[in-house]
Amino acid sequence: MATSSDLYLVVSVAEQHLGLKAREVLKVIEVGAIARIPRLPTAVVGITPYRGRIITVVDLAVLIGQGISGTDGAARRIILLDSGSRNVGLLVDGVEVISTVDMSEPRRGISDDEVVVEVAVSGERAVGLIDGRRLTHRIAGLGGPAEA
Repeated sequence: MATSSDLYLVVSVAEQHLGLKAREVLKVIEVGAIARIPRLPTAVVGITPYRGRIITVVDLAVLIGQGISGTDGAARRIILLDSGSRNVGLLVDGVEVISTVDMSEPRRGISDDEVVVEVAVSGERAVGLIDGRRLTHRIAGLGGPAEA
């Protein structure tokens, strides 16, 4: 559960605004060349090198059941997660802002997949808050090439 003092990285994904706790994000990087790997789940876009490591790139839109990421432009970013031993990056359509969110009237359980667990307000927009633990568990269940 979020508290009003938590900082969130607000990203856009499939025309939605989603928040990841800032402490669960290692870095935001530009999208470079992503090598596709056959026979992996649809959510796994491929792999990309970053500072001597191989990062498994996962499409956040697919993970939350919103189809394949809608943007192919310059605003796309990869969010490197603090996910233990896995080198994982989330592909998002854009990065909006880092901010606190208004939790005065959160709504719970907005997503059937239980990765997006609450809705809060950031500025004048609704933001779906992602449970980092559940997200990491979902990604681990995908498999993929970038184990530590």
